[in-house]
Amino acid sequence: MSMLLKRTNYLIFKSIFGDEKNTDILASFLKAALRLPDEEYSHLTLTNPASTIARVDDKTVVLDVKVYTKSRHIINVEIQVADSPELRHRFAFYASKLLTEQIYKGQSYQLKKVVGIIITDFVFIPENNAYHNVYQLHDAKTGSTFTDLIEINTLELKKLDHVKEETPLLDWLRFLKTEDEVELSQLATKNKASKGRHRCCLN
Repeated sequence: MSMLLKRTNYLIFKSIFGDEKNTDILASFLKAALRLPDEEYSHLTLTNPASTIARVDDKTVVLDVKVYTKSRHIINVEIQVADSPELRHRFAFYASKLLTEQIYKGQSYQLKKVVGIIITDFVFIPENNAYHNVYQLHDAKTGSTFTDLIEINTLELKKLDHVKEETPLLDWLRFLKTEDEVELSQLATKNKASKGRHRCCLN
């Protein structure tokens, strides 16, 4: 008898998306979630452990999954199962940390894009019903973008129940959410990467 493992568990999540052997699975998820060109995922470099420290006296940041794309854009993927009042500040800090660690004194401001993906097993953005929100630096009046150097994506599993559409991203989120082995098997038949994620989650 097989036992379905919770993909929202930190260790299981990291074994799927943070393992060098599974970069094809990670690439499939990132293509579904982000708007970067597909060629960016042709070469992914994971850091292990996924941490970043700018100075010895700085606050240590330990990330769930930190990956560099082909052009060295930085993507941080986080799973969060417990709500906290400070989460928005924490994720903003993570993104700024990944941006500032790219340059040192005397260097020019040739920065690579930083993308955060926060997957939550609770309602994180109560202001709307969207399961996927994308935040950048915009003008509050006109909506014009100041820069896309920092982007934060929120993906909320608790908002999926009433979503009827079918997309690759929704397949991934349902894969993370489902507690039904039959549904997991159905998701696994859709594409090669899905079969890999199915293999990771049955014991």
